[in-house]
Amino acid sequence: MNSQFFKINLRSLRSREEFGATTDAKLEGGRLALLRSLGAEDVARPVYGGQHVWQFVLSFVAESVARPLAVGVSSIVLTLGGWVVAVNASSESVPGDTLYPIKMAAEKVHLTLTTSVEQRTKLQLEFAGRRLAEIKNVQSSTRSGKQVRVQSAVDQFRKEMASVNSHLASVKESNPSEAAALVELVGEKTNAYAATIRKDVAPASDVRADEQVLENVRGAQQDVVSVGQRAVETLVEKQETVPGGESKDDLQNVFRNNLNDLQARVAIVKARLSTIQAVLDRGQMDGELAASARALVSKIRAQLVSVQPDLDKATNQLVAGGFRSAFETLSRLQTTMLVVDDLLVQLEIQISLQPKEEPLPLPPAE
Repeated sequence: MNSQFFKINLRSLRSREEFGATTDAKLEGGRLALLRSLGAEDVARPVYGGQHVWQFVLSFVAESVARPLAVGVSSIVLTLGGWVVAVNASSESVPGDTLYPIKMAAEKVHLTLTTSVEQRTKLQLEFAGRRLAEIKNVQSSTRSGKQVRVQSAVDQFRKEMASVNSHLASVKESNPSEAAALVELVGEKTNAYAATIRKDVAPASDVRADEQVLENVRGAQQDVVSVGQRAVETLVEKQETVPGGESKDDLQNVFRNNLNDLQARVAIVKARLSTIQAVLDRGQMDGELAASARALVSKIRAQLVSVQPDLDKATNQLVAGGFRSAFETLSRLQTTMLVVDDLLVQLEIQISLQPKEEPLPLPPAE
């Protein structure tokens, strides 16, 4: 006999009652007897089918998958909601404020998600306008460190304008018709930005008090002029390639706007010079300051001597159909007016250095 024999016989003994085996009927009888002895009633045991199994699976999925997923989605929604709130709160922030990095990050995300070069150009023109608004906000506020904040905003403004210039060059090469469509907007914006820098930013005391900031503002003025010239160059090239049509009308409109802008600037400068000259003639300034101011007035007048003849020259060139030569003349005039603006700022700084008159002493009491 071997071990296999013993295993077979032991298995056969498991079903015999004398060795402890029992039947389902005996088990059920024993269960009922136990319930009676305890005074309990029998309860029908549930019978599970395919429907119950399916309900269990759905319940398991809801607990194991759906609920964590819902929690995750809720977290994302709350996070995005918080981001939107932070972005909205940062809209009025300026360089140096706690929320300003969020404002810049939101702009960067917006720009990254914009694939069209034309739309990116429009966006960066808008962002450049925001930088100028931030500068004016800082200058009109009581914030500390104004010069640092203004310098930072001017730096960002110049980066935006450099990108606009680059985009215009790219579009001009790849899609001249689309580039031409941008020119009117670019011209409108650059004229407005140049006026803001000239009237509000450059003359501000926090700019004039720091040579580095003032130099950066001068660079920003030149950047605006360069972008405007790039836009005009695009239209001129289109007109030279396909004479007539919309490009001719666009060029005439741009020329008219630039001409009107230059004439208005010249009139403003002359009016300011007349006021300053009246102050000098009344002898209200000290000797050295007065001499320095008179020298600056002479320089400005010398720059203005050639302006009106050149304006007339540009107009005649346009009438003769010479768009390129007409705009080249306007470009030189714009550069001249930048020099005039700079000299005028220097002149006003000189005037601001004049000490205020001391009040007359009161007569002694009798």
